[in-house]
Amino acid sequence: MKTPTTQVELPPLFATARELITAALQRSERAAVPSETLTAVLLVELMPRLVRAYGHERAADMLSRLAREVLADRDDQPIRTLMQ
Repeated sequence: MKTPTTQVELPPLFATARELITAALQRSERAAVPSETLTAVLLVELMPRLVRAYGHERAADMLSRLAREVLADRDDQPIRTLMQ
């Protein structure tokens, strides 16, 4: 599925999965779980899945690109998607 704004091919059921994750985050925030805790949990859950889905090399490349995008954002440059 390509979205009109990103022109990036998204994995199957992306919108459904995003809705589920967003809802879980909103419930956690309402339960006063600190942002730092949510972020730590998301990273712990993400990393093994990222490596399983894309392999070590591609996962490392995606993380490297993410780091460059985050640094670029400090100069008011938009963060692009990692799905490219």
